[in-house]
Amino acid sequence: MHPCLPNSRAVLYIFHGDDTFSLQQALDEVKAGLALGSLEESNTTRLGPQTTPQELIAICSTAPFLAPARLVIAEGVLGRADGQGGGRRRGAASEGAGDWTAFLEFLPMMPESTHLALLEGKLSARNELYQQLKPHAQERSLNLPQPRDWDGWAQHWLRDQAKELGLQLDDAGVRLLVELVETTLWALDAELKKLAAYAAGGSIGRKEVQALVTPSREHSVFPVVDAIVEGQPGKALKLLSQLDLRDEGPEYPFFMLLRQYRLLVQAAALLAQGSSAEAIRQTLGVRNEFAFKKLLQQARRYTVPQLREAYERLQEADLSVKRGLAEPETALDLLVYDLAEISRLPKVAGA
Repeated sequence: MHPCLPNSRAVLYIFHGDDTFSLQQALDEVKAGLALGSLEESNTTRLGPQTTPQELIAICSTAPFLAPARLVIAEGVLGRADGQGGGRRRGAASEGAGDWTAFLEFLPMMPESTHLALLEGKLSARNELYQQLKPHAQERSLNLPQPRDWDGWAQHWLRDQAKELGLQLDDAGVRLLVELVETTLWALDAELKKLAAYAAGGSIGRKEVQALVTPSREHSVFPVVDAIVEGQPGKALKLLSQLDLRDEGPEYPFFMLLRQYRLLVQAAALLAQGSSAEAIRQTLGVRNEFAFKKLLQQARRYTVPQLREAYERLQEADLSVKRGLAEPETALDLLVYDLAEISRLPKVAGA
């Protein structure tokens, strides 16, 4: 949990970065500090990136309704002013910081009852509007770690969150949680709260995590993908038959296979160019350490042409299903054997 906001009469907050979970936490802290209770909905306005300076001034000037404060949340305004997020066409002059002169002049006069929170993705240091607003704002930069640092960072984050929940979670349980759950704090937080409810003040270890935590969809389908990539069609088909695809449908394995082979093609090409493992990880953005090691291991089994052929077959099968030319189950079964056949071809040195 992030530390509480410092006491200040400032009414402008800038929360930015790619850690959407922590951004929401920061916003929740602001809401809790305002203590609007049942009047929160009546005194909260949410705006998107297309908001103009004049609209923002008008809304921020509005008095709260039967409450001491009102909250205005504007998402993507600074990014749009910097031409990010698709808000500005290249060369358009109407979105620059200069067009926000009226708002900058209004800011010192903004009613103290108005609390304005600007929520942004990653911001460039060259963003003029951001730089002009920073001196007047309570700011937090909230970013996820680099992929190479994810496992250790997530484990540390889990321990802190467990303490907040009064949950005793041992090291083995922490490590297994990071392995089982997809690499988002939203998913980790949901599983952690489920474990805390089960423990009711007690302790949780690897055994309880294994029994109670539902692996992410990606994790549950990975054994199927691994079996196909490693040339084990019989095992792959058996695992496929055990998958519960009622929510995702039979198209989901196609999506995961396409994703994995796309990563394999990229990894194999970078390996052929002599790139280091760390450079490959940064390029591909694979956060989970175990998944990345497995990806490299699999990429080394193939030549780049083999992987490209496999990826092309995947695309063809996926397209035939989308066009209604083949049933998903039948196309997937045939594809499993096609891909396994490619994996068993001899790897030609220097190919």
